[in-house]
Amino acid sequence: MFRRSNSRSVSGGHAVGAVSALLCSVFCTAGALGDPTLTWSQRKVDAPPGTRYGHAIAYDPVRRVVVLFGGWKGAGPLSDTWEWDGRQWEQKFPTVKPPEPRVFHMMAYDAANAGVLLHGGTNLTPGNQFDDTWVWNGVDWSKQDAKGTGGRGSAGMAFDSDRNVVVLFGGVNVATGQRLEDTWEWDGKIWKEHPVLGPGKRGGPGMVYDYRNRCMVLFGGGDGSVALADTWKGTWNPSELKFVWEQIHVPGPSKRLEFAMAYDACRGVALIFGGDGGPQGGQLGDTWEWNGREWSQLPAQKAPSRRTAPMTYDSARGVCVLFGGNAGGIQVNDTWEYGFLRGDMNCDGAVNNFDIDAFVNCLTTGSCGCH
Repeated sequence: MFRRSNSRSVSGGHAVGAVSALLCSVFCTAGALGDPTLTWSQRKVDAPPGTRYGHAIAYDPVRRVVVLFGGWKGAGPLSDTWEWDGRQWEQKFPTVKPPEPRVFHMMAYDAANAGVLLHGGTNLTPGNQFDDTWVWNGVDWSKQDAKGTGGRGSAGMAFDSDRNVVVLFGGVNVATGQRLEDTWEWDGKIWKEHPVLGPGKRGGPGMVYDYRNRCMVLFGGGDGSVALADTWKGTWNPSELKFVWEQIHVPGPSKRLEFAMAYDACRGVALIFGGDGGPQGGQLGDTWEWNGREWSQLPAQKAPSRRTAPMTYDSARGVCVLFGGNAGGIQVNDTWEYGFLRGDMNCDGAVNNFDIDAFVNCLTTGSCGCH
């Protein structure tokens, strides 16, 4: 079976980065990896989206909501749109026809269009795949009049906030089953391919933009026969006007694909959770962080093992948000967040009256978080 998961104004990526940095002063800490206040917590919410896997989510930093679209439920693909504001899920009902039902599509924030970008995917009908591009503005989906990337799903895709472009790598051509190894960029109007050597053919990798080190970070995926465990960084070379991939040879997470990956801009780390380790690895439930130099496995967490569950970073609240997926062969619809203990302003591992003093100090002096 097929497996998964330009404007240059101040309203674009640079402004988004500035807003995120400001929010970090309140929500972020400089604690070391494995700080006891870092934890997975399940959010108990009424009326969440239905059970599903292979859906996509992305964070809109301007509207401060997580956007979810589609996925696979039971025996068919979905085409519903939802938003998470940190308290509840709300289904949205576009006034125009949304993208067709699909699974294993990719989503990322698109500053050029001030919305969330959706590309590709499949409905799992043999040989059927999508090559369309859509943008969600909070009210409606708008189909972009642009040639696609050739049709694919399960690619890595992330927003480069320094250059205001969305970068896409690899994926799976559903029509042929071929794993891909091409690199593309979306500038808000067109897709442009970069003829560059880099990570080999794969589907289901994780890819995020490292805001602190100004590079793409890609990990793992599957080449069609085995899962992978390699780490790569992708950077733009301004002098030669080309994109460059470089493998980072360091030990890290075990081989996997269809895992969740997000970038915590406040702490400057990429987070990986779960995934499919293949016949030898099975379904995974471990949590890892990449700080730009090395991988560190975090202490055992309580989030259930799963695959094909997407994750994104909510910069307004300083947490990574994960929803649904396939947990042991069962489709689920639970909402999890990973971050510092909610309300623990002085980072002592507890929420109590001492946090009030820390919060007031944060507002009056600007000295926030752990030191």
